[in-house]
Amino acid sequence: MIPLQRLVVVAPGRPGPALELPGSRFSPDRPFISGGERSLYELAVAGAVLGLEVELRGDINRIIFEAVTSAAGAGPRVGLEPRRPDGADLIVIPETADKNLLATLVLSSARRVMLLLAPPGLCGWSFEPGWTVPDPITVPLDAIGTPWSYRQLEGSGLTLWTNAHGIAEAGYRSGVEVEWIGTGTPVPFPDEIGKQFDVAVVVANRWASWAREVADRLEVASVLSVPATPSAYSLSPWLAAARILLWPSRVEGISRIAREARAVGTVPITLDTNPFATVDDHGPGVVLVSDLDGIAGAARQLLADPSRLAALADQARTGARHQADWATYVARVGETIKILEDVPATPGSAAAGAIGDHAWQRDRDERKHMTERARGLDRMVARLQGRVLELEGVRTSLEQNAVAHQRELRQANELFGTTEVQLEANQVALDEATRLVAASRARLSARLLERSGLGRLARSFRSLRS
Repeated sequence: MIPLQRLVVVAPGRPGPALELPGSRFSPDRPFISGGERSLYELAVAGAVLGLEVELRGDINRIIFEAVTSAAGAGPRVGLEPRRPDGADLIVIPETADKNLLATLVLSSARRVMLLLAPPGLCGWSFEPGWTVPDPITVPLDAIGTPWSYRQLEGSGLTLWTNAHGIAEAGYRSGVEVEWIGTGTPVPFPDEIGKQFDVAVVVANRWASWAREVADRLEVASVLSVPATPSAYSLSPWLAAARILLWPSRVEGISRIAREARAVGTVPITLDTNPFATVDDHGPGVVLVSDLDGIAGAARQLLADPSRLAALADQARTGARHQADWATYVARVGETIKILEDVPATPGSAAAGAIGDHAWQRDRDERKHMTERARGLDRMVARLQGRVLELEGVRTSLEQNAVAHQRELRQANELFGTTEVQLEANQVALDEATRLVAASRARLSARLLERSGLGRLARSFRSLRS
């Protein structure tokens, strides 16, 4: 078995080439990242604190990444190009709908871990035919986190980790081992500030409409609307001003926002409908109810009972900070990785890696061939474009010649028209001259006749008659 040399944590982002891990880059296009993504950053940083070589891949929010690494004093490598995984890698991905990433992982000789931040089938592929990402507000609770999905994940050669006791217990009920690693943050929670609002509603959240509905029922309560906060590592600084967080979460993994509220003494009132979160996952200082009416009623009761609310706030603050203790989390991650190092490789992983390598190489060869063909086509297109330009030149020359010929024809026509007019005028003048000559000739003939002997005889004859 190849010894473990590096921990690779894959956060969401653009996919890599076929059967390759995605690259990593700081992306300005993702100012809002989920709590699960922040948990992946924390896992990668914990590995770096343990002295491991760590790669964090995906599209990374720089501000949040730097907040975690600065607080921890260590960090993973980023700014990486896509690459093929190998037997020295321990690769951790979240539950995912990205089947290409799953194929990359399964067809590799790396140690393969899926960190279940939500029950299978809620955010990641359930392996059921026709599956699509469901709406958490309407999805039937028995359609997610099913034994079938757990067993498919295990059968794919994936080791399963989770940060939620409830997700681990659902795996156990399915006959599948899921290792609980918990949560932790190196970034200190802010000091508590004075409470200025009765209840808080987080606006940019899937549960916001239900939370607003509950807040509208609390006619006399002051409401803090926490706006969308780009590149915020934690909402604790905003939530600290409220006494209660209205949190109608129906189903998810561990609620990070609820923990951030508890850490600053803001008491969450949330639903008890999530079968994948235990009392330990919710933590101390949380009020669990069955529906929206229950949330409104519990809020009224707590606001009317300041001493109970204060006691819950103390429990919430202490419990959340204990849950998120960084040193404890780092140690737990180290123990979990150590266990995985000592466990023999998954049966068939070498064969899966060889098959994946073969498919990857074939894909690379095919892409190289297609690239060469594309270059050949580009050269052919360039030649054709050159020929087209030549023909365009010929066409332009012919058009210019045609224009010149048309201009010359117009000039000839104009000249011909002028000549015809002149000829007509000349003919008129000639006809007039001919007429005048004829008239002059007639007058001259008459005069000659008068002066001749014949003329005299004619005159005598006329006189005799008279």
